[in-house]
Amino acid sequence: MAAATRLAGIAAVCCVVGWAALAHAQVPAHLAEPLAASAPTWLQDQPAPVMARCRLELFVPGRDGAQVREWLFSRSANQIRLLKSEVEEVWRRDERGRISFDRIFHADRRIVRYSSGELRNFGITPDWLGLSYLVDPRGMRELPASLGGSGSVPLQGARAGQPDQLQWDSVRQLPARVVVEVREGALRMTCLEAPVTLLPAPDSGDYLITDAADLADMAYDPFARKAAALEVRHGWRSAHQH
Repeated sequence: MAAATRLAGIAAVCCVVGWAALAHAQVPAHLAEPLAASAPTWLQDQPAPVMARCRLELFVPGRDGAQVREWLFSRSANQIRLLKSEVEEVWRRDERGRISFDRIFHADRRIVRYSSGELRNFGITPDWLGLSYLVDPRGMRELPASLGGSGSVPLQGARAGQPDQLQWDSVRQLPARVVVEVREGALRMTCLEAPVTLLPAPDSGDYLITDAADLADMAYDPFARKAAALEVRHGWRSAHQH
């Protein structure tokens, strides 16, 4: 059970902020700064809008088959959305380059909103380019092209926190296949570009919005406790932080 829980935790937090950012230690790049001149030709610093359907498979030793989940990903110039079951994560960038974040609980019709200042209070410095890639391939080791397919670049993790294997889709600027192996098992993700159906981004008229800064003072509210517990699970807040 512990192995499955840990792998599920990895799957829950790793993708939208990049595999190297499990503790939200994102690359502190300036939002408007292009990739370095030495950046590989298969990586774009302004990836085009895309929608993708991602299949996650969790393999645990001693268990038959895999636990399967599906995520929906959408990328546009100033908004990135990732739907994980009934919880959706939405990152937005305004005209001044400030990044904010909404965690949307569709079943509860509630939104927890994190302003750019609130994210700083959590020690989170979002890297827009890394978010846009879904799984950030920067700094990974490029393998011989013969190991990849057409338009696919095979990569290997070069430091702690990166996936063991990644097939990078240089056309869509998304991971086509990701493999992470740990002692407790393995996580595999495949992403295919496909039209995906995401609910229209809700506004205050449809969903009740709660400022993230208010959660600590709302211990009486079961929803606030659930939202705060998710922050703890993602490493944003300690279990005893108020």
